[in-house]
Amino acid sequence: MKTILIVSHVAPWPATHGNEIRLQRLILWLRSRHHRIVLTLTQPHFDADQLSLIRSYVDRLEVASPRHPLLSFRSRVDRCKDFLRKVLPLSSHSTPSGAGAMHDLADQLCPIYVTTLVQRIAEQESINLLLAYYAFTIRAFAGLPSNIQLLCDTVEVFSMPRYAESGALIEPVLSFSPDEEKAFLRRCDVVIGIQAEEASYLRRLLPGREVITVGIDSDLPLSTVFPSRVSQMIGIIGSDNLANREGLALFLDQSWPMIHAQCPESRLCIAGKLGLTLRDNDQHALPDGVTTLGWIPDLSHFYRDLRLVVNPVVRGTGLKIKSVEALAHGRPLVAYPVGLEGITSSSELPWIEVADSTAMSVACIALLQDPARCDAMAEAARSYAQQSLGADHVYGPLVAFLP
Repeated sequence: MKTILIVSHVAPWPATHGNEIRLQRLILWLRSRHHRIVLTLTQPHFDADQLSLIRSYVDRLEVASPRHPLLSFRSRVDRCKDFLRKVLPLSSHSTPSGAGAMHDLADQLCPIYVTTLVQRIAEQESINLLLAYYAFTIRAFAGLPSNIQLLCDTVEVFSMPRYAESGALIEPVLSFSPDEEKAFLRRCDVVIGIQAEEASYLRRLLPGREVITVGIDSDLPLSTVFPSRVSQMIGIIGSDNLANREGLALFLDQSWPMIHAQCPESRLCIAGKLGLTLRDNDQHALPDGVTTLGWIPDLSHFYRDLRLVVNPVVRGTGLKIKSVEALAHGRPLVAYPVGLEGITSSSELPWIEVADSTAMSVACIALLQDPARCDAMAEAARSYAQQSLGADHVYGPLVAFLP
């Protein structure tokens, strides 16, 4: 059994945001291949119940803090190793020099004591592979032997122009120069892009560096149950980040009134933290036909009665996990171009790409009024999921780099 040391500033359980879901799915896949997972969280702000849940899925969990016991214990051997690291650098994974906004954020998300903690863990464990979750955590591996391969799952690529355009939707605003991002990522042996466009950018940014594309898999239902042909239920699900809230507000203001006017029996169900936020803020102002749900442990219960799914996000980056989930559950998807980024084409498209809110309305109305077309797109979605969203397909590019 090989041991993989993962460092992350986000927790994979319980997963409510896209980056948490991605890390969770990746860990589950690695465990399925019988790898031993040592997870280090760089932030201490997790309660006991959450940490207990995480420990049930990983082999070892460490949460970094200035008072961590491993930071206070330094044997004579440790002190000798520290001295040797200073005079004889052992690693090519050193922290990039210089200053800048990306370094400042890394100081917050991955403080310097995390590097010391990771060194202590490596002294206790026989580590076969290092995985940085986000570029910010690469610095945690400074001082480790260079013969241990270091991979970085970028998750998001912060120096792409379109990230700067979407920066105002992300808290805090994260838009860094290519030189800053390159300084972090060039310390890695392998860089992972979450979708093809970002991987292509990373190859241009890091010529000669190994860059692979690894998306996200999804649990595929053993059988897909389609709703009744008389169903006119539309679903939206997501976290309550600014991009999702902006997209939902646009949909409710400009698209939903037209849809509900043309299809009076239509209903809109908004789930996840996005639904909770809407319910808490606008319970008395919800439009006709709109209901909200909170976090749903079993997504099949949410998708079961939906005729189609809308991803109303108009700006953003990365791979839209809610779009992937809709297709995995065999539901037609209507989305703006950004909601389909990272989803490869198929011969029979299970989605409709729209350019504006009017086109969004027209597409939803057309599907609600044409049950046969809706069923055909649902079948195409199920076929697409079976071919493209299974773990073997998604993580295939990563297999060659595992110990």
